[in-house]
Amino acid sequence: ICQGILQINQSSIPVTIRRLLSNASVQSRISFYNEISLLTSLCHPNMIHAYGLCSIVIL
Repeated sequence: ICQGILQINQSSIPVTIRRLLSNASVQSRISFYNEISLLTSLCHPNMIHAYGLCSIVIL
């Protein structure tokens, strides 16, 4: 888990970045994508908001 800044127009939003390793098991991948899907559908003041998912392989 890393921290970063998301630039949207003139706003800077602190974000947490989670990465899935390229050699992750199928079950780990399914769990990761299910968690992201759930987070993007929830809206509650005590929950984090998932802004999106980038699914590229970084070598």
